[in-house]
Amino acid sequence: ARELWRLGGDDGTLGKAARLVKFSPDARYVATQFGTNSPALIDAASGKIVKELSQQRGMAVIFTPDARSVVLRKRSPTGNIPLLDLASGTTTETALNAEIAYVDGWFTRDGKSLLLANGGELAIAGWPSGPVRSKAFPAGQAYRHVVSSDGRLFAAGTGADSQVTVWDIESGKQLSSFRAHPGPHWLTSLDFSSSGGMLVTGSHEGKVKLWNPQTGDQLSELQHSDWIEDAAFSPDDRFLAVALHVTGTWIW
Repeated sequence: ARELWRLGGDDGTLGKAARLVKFSPDARYVATQFGTNSPALIDAASGKIVKELSQQRGMAVIFTPDARSVVLRKRSPTGNIPLLDLASGTTTETALNAEIAYVDGWFTRDGKSLLLANGGELAIAGWPSGPVRSKAFPAGQAYRHVVSSDGRLFAAGTGADSQVTVWDIESGKQLSSFRAHPGPHWLTSLDFSSSGGMLVTGSHEGKVKLWNPQTGDQLSELQHSDWIEDAAFSPDDRFLAVALHVTGTWIW
């Protein structure tokens, strides 16, 4: 792996502690967040800041399939899901009510479904107007969750013991369960590759690990001297973006 660019850390641009990293579906942008600041939109090729997403709160940026908007984490007074247009900065309300207080979400690759999670609770919604159905998984005190881009797999990881469990969403069958990182290092990141064939985890031990989600077998790992706060695959699986506690956001 080789470093392509880094942002934050000691360069003083946005702060040192990166908390979030996510690619847009077209791979043009990387969304990242530093400390308690609002998330920022970064040009993925150059590492330059495009704009800050001041309307967003919390550690979640959910790009729409056309990469023109993001789903805001805070629901409107009606309970319907609001969208932020990235070009104009205006907010509009969709006709979709998530029915759960979601902390993160993912669109399927075909753009037909939006899946929203809170702990082991998963809302599966037809996009953009429903219907919405719910699924529940025994995820315990899940700290991180992720859905594969084909909408077939759901993974959840607990923080303190770094236990990761993967389920088939439709059948509810558990496919694998494994301890991703040794204690007392917290599991801080979880993401599927676009193909669904790999799962990446990161922790405060400074390691990013790649796993087979079907079997729980470890495939490889990358070592860093800093705490890992988040990690995400690019849509073509060629790059890995990593948010680091002190040294900012890196692209490998």
